[in-house]
Amino acid sequence: MKIDLPDIPRQQRLIFEMATQEAVKQLEANLKAPQLPSQDEIDESLYSRAHLLRKHEGWEPPHPEVVRAYFRHFQSHFEAYDTDKKLASLLKIASDRRIRKFKEGSQDIPYEIWRNFLILTGRVPQEIVKVIAFMG
Repeated sequence: MKIDLPDIPRQQRLIFEMATQEAVKQLEANLKAPQLPSQDEIDESLYSRAHLLRKHEGWEPPHPEVVRAYFRHFQSHFEAYDTDKKLASLLKIASDRRIRKFKEGSQDIPYEIWRNFLILTGRVPQEIVKVIAFMG
């Protein structure tokens, strides 16, 4: 008995295509996420908006007041993430102590974690990277 399988580059290409199709479905589903009211804990006009930029655009870590307000606002709307431990898990952080450090300002939140949170909360769009070529 012989089973014909595509070569490895073709298999990799098929996996890439399937993952891309799933990603497109997720992006389309993201457009249907509910619209929630803005946070009203702080006046955001008092703080820099550089925390909404990408790294190459001049990103700066958010002020701890902004972190606290955004996190509390999010947690107040989603019971599944209403504790720092649950929020840490969502953001793929090993310890809820880091969440508390971000909130209190004793540690700046890293760009990648903050950017992920902004994407999860619809404050910034996901970045889609152009594939230039398939190089096997």
